[in-house]
Amino acid sequence: MRCAVALAVVLSLTGTVQAEATLEYTQAVVGRQASRARKVRIVTGVAMAASGVALGAGGFHVLANVKEGGLIDLSGLEKALAYSMIGAGGVLAIASPLLMLTRSYAEVLRDDITDENDARLVRTEVAHRAKQMRRTRMVVRGIGVVLAGVGAIGVTAAAASGDSLDDAPRNDLMGAGISLGLLGSGLVIGSLIETRWETMHRELTVPTVELSAGLVPVRGGAIAGVGGTF
Repeated sequence: MRCAVALAVVLSLTGTVQAEATLEYTQAVVGRQASRARKVRIVTGVAMAASGVALGAGGFHVLANVKEGGLIDLSGLEKALAYSMIGAGGVLAIASPLLMLTRSYAEVLRDDITDENDARLVRTEVAHRAKQMRRTRMVVRGIGVVLAGVGAIGVTAAAASGDSLDDAPRNDLMGAGISLGLLGSGLVIGSLIETRWETMHRELTVPTVELSAGLVPVRGGAIAGVGGTF
C-alpha cells in the first residue's frame, strides 16, 4: 500500500512538471510571434502615416499649382488628381493609428494563455489556422503556375508568329504574356513563404523528449525509475 501511494505521488508530480513545461513552451512560441506581429504592425502604421502625409502634401501642392487655360486645359484633371491624393493621404493618416492601436490575433492569443487548458486550445487554434494558410498558399501557387504558363505560351506565340501578325498585335500579345508571366511568377514566389501561423504551428509541434525520474521507497530500500515520451 505504501509503495502504491508513493508511486502515485511521484507520477502526479511528474505530470504536473510536464504540464508546466508545455505551458511555458507554448507561451514562449506564441509570445515570439506576437512580438514580431506587433513590430510589423507598428512599422506598417508608421509607414502608412508617413505616406499619408506625403500624399496629402503632394495633393495640396498640385492643387495650388493648377494651370488653367492654354492650348489644352488640363486643370480639371489636375484638380481631380490633387483631390484624389489628398483623399488617399487622409485615409492612410486615419488608418495608421487604428492599425497601431489594434492588437493582432497572435497578441490576443498570447494574452489568453494562463493555464495548460488555454495552451491546449491555443495549439488547436494555431493548427487550424496553419492548415487554412497552407491551403491558401497552395491555391495561390496553382493560380500562379497557370498564369505563368499562359504568359509563357503568349510570349512563345508572339515570338514564333513572325510576319503572320502585324507589329501592334504581336507587341500586345508579347506584353500581355510578359505581364502574366511576371504576375504568375510573383504569386508562385510569394506562395513559397511560410505564414506566421505555419511557423508557429511548426515550432509548437517540434518533437521533444520529456524525461522524468522518480524514487519510490520500498521495504528494505528504494526503487528508482525513469520515464519519458519520445
